[in-house]
Amino acid sequence: MNRRNRTFIILAVMVLMAVCAFGFAGKAHAIGLQAKKTGGNSVVLRWKKDKNAAKYILYRCKHRKAKNYSRNFTIIKSLGKNTACYTDKRLSRNMYYDYKLCMVDKKGNKACYNGIKTVYIKK
Repeated sequence: MNRRNRTFIILAVMVLMAVCAFGFAGKAHAIGLQAKKTGGNSVVLRWKKDKNAAKYILYRCKHRKAKNYSRNFTIIKSLGKNTACYTDKRLSRNMYYDYKLCMVDKKGNKACYNGIKTVYIKK
C-alpha cells in the first residue's frame, strides 16, 4: 500500500470516528446558551436559534454550594422554535442556579448543549 492510499484510509477512519462520536448529520444540536444575572433576583437566558428546531426545553438546578453537589435538573420551560430568550424571575437569594438548554427537532430528536451555565443570586 502506498503512502497516498494509507493517508486516505486514515482520514476515512477519522471521519467515521467523528460521526460515531458526535452523531449523524441531521440530528438535533442545541446552540450555545448564555446566562446573565439582571436586577436583584432574575436571570436572562439567551441562545442562537437553530433552523432545525421544533422547540427548546430549558432545565434548571438550584443548590447552595458551588462544588460537590448532585445536579438534579428540572424542566422550567418548554419554548417554541422562534424563541431565543427567556427570563427566569423571582429566584431565591443566596443560591446557585445551573441552566441547561436542550433542543428538539421536527423528527423528535433531542439534543442538549453540553455547556451548563451557573449564576449566583446574592443576598
